[in-house]
Amino acid sequence: SPVARSLHRALAVLFTCSDRASDAAREMRAGITTPSEECRFAGATAQTLLARNRGPEALIHLARAARLCRELPPSDEVVATTAGIAANLMRVAEPQCLLAHELLLAATEASMASSGRSDDWKTRHKTCFHHGKACLLAGNPTRALAVVQQMLETEDAHDAGPVERFYSANLACRAQAMRGQFKVAAGAMSACRDFAKEAEQSGEPLGPALEDLVAYVATMQAP
Repeated sequence: SPVARSLHRALAVLFTCSDRASDAAREMRAGITTPSEECRFAGATAQTLLARNRGPEALIHLARAARLCRELPPSDEVVATTAGIAANLMRVAEPQCLLAHELLLAATEASMASSGRSDDWKTRHKTCFHHGKACLLAGNPTRALAVVQQMLETEDAHDAGPVERFYSANLACRAQAMRGQFKVAAGAMSACRDFAKEAEQSGEPLGPALEDLVAYVATMQAP
């Protein structure tokens, strides 16, 4: 019956949050017979996990709920239920995002005030790169491009090698991708590949950093 299935889904949520996968799977089999019920379970699981500060796991279930919800008719009551869960999660997440934003900016300013004034130009250069990434995380690609200019000036003043030039091109590529300037970003990506190849020949492999950049741009280009 619907009531019995609801109880099984509630137990499945409880077992999922208690890391009892086999028990959760058993209750899911008994409590989920339609996409609507699966969507209800996914939303409830996401909400419960987030309440327990298990954000990464909650994201998986929330994405699943969103995918299932899109396939349901608007008249299905689970659609309204999912909307309520989503609104609650946004209210919880917003102040945390604002705090993280302010903390990120404060931390990068502290870094620039300390490491950014190092006598070692490579340390200053590295600090600039992380400062630029923080600008991107804060949603300010224009500021990140200004940081790229600082990095380029440092490179020119110290006859920098391919590793340092890779990171300035890396930051430029990220900033242009965030701005939606994908043709410009492609040029910076090409430069990154060249610098990475040159660095590898010098015994300084940059493969993981290049892979991370490729993944970032792909995410920016995703519809």
